[in-house]
Parts: sequence; structure tokens; C-alpha cells
Amino acid sequence: MDPVALANILETLMLLGFASAWPFNIVRAYRARTALGTSLGFMVVIEFAYICGMLSKIAADNVTYVFAFYVLDFSLVAIAMAIYFRNRSIDKLKGRGQRGRRTLPSPASLERMMLRYQKLRVRPDRRRWGHFIYALMPCGQRWKPLRS
Repeated sequence: MDPVALANILETLMLLGFASAWPFNIVRAYRARTALGTSLGFMVVIEFAYICGMLSKIAADNVTYVFAFYVLDFSLVAIAMAIYFRNRSIDKLKGRGQRGRRTLPSPASLERMMLRYQKLRVRPDRRRWGHFIYALMPCGQRWKPLRS
């Protein structure tokens, strides 16, 4: 087999592998209706990489069927970015915190969580809510450990 043809086939398979993952990401982001947990910077870097790949094909005067797969991948990531901005506007309308900022739960939900934890006699997830719950507990009150 011609080495150039083999290189084109392998490059196409690589691009198809990337393209197969994006539809799942797009559907998940669309259904989630939140931008939390989505990285815009990551998608921008991916778009830049696809642009560089397309420009390298044009600069080398090697525009073949592989170029169509670059365009496909580029458009899938562009759709994911559009959904990111849609979800970000939904987050702003619903008053959700932005990525990187912790939003405090309401006092009523904290009280419900404390009662549930006391009823189950378990420790709260300290990485997530522990500091807020301990700050609201009366002095001297301690969480009871689980009995094995």
C-alpha cells in the first residue's frame, strides 16, 4: 500500500475517533442545561488544533477527503461551544454559580441535610459541605461515627 494513502487512512480514523465522542458530549450538555463542569478553554484549544490541521493541509497542498473530516470535527466542537453559551445563559437566569465559585446552599437545605445526617448517623462529605455544616452546628456538638 502507498505510504501516503496509508497516512490518509490513519489520519481519517483518528479524526473519526474524535468525531465519535463529540455527539455524546453535545447530547449530554444539551440535556444537562448547565454549563457547570464544561470547559470552554478546552474546546477553544481543540478548535485551534483543528484549524491548524486544516491550514497544514492547505499549506502542503494536500487537500484530500481527510479535509472533510477536519471540517466535521470542527463543526461538532462549534456546536458544543454554542450549547455551552446557551447553558451559561440558562445558568445566569436560574442564578447558578459560575464555574470555580462555590455557591452556598440555602439555610433550609442545610438544616435538612443536617437532620438527615444525624438520623443516619453518618459524617457529611467534608470536601463538599463539611465546613458549612460545622459552622452552623452548636458548639460542642459532634458527629457520631458509623458503627461497623
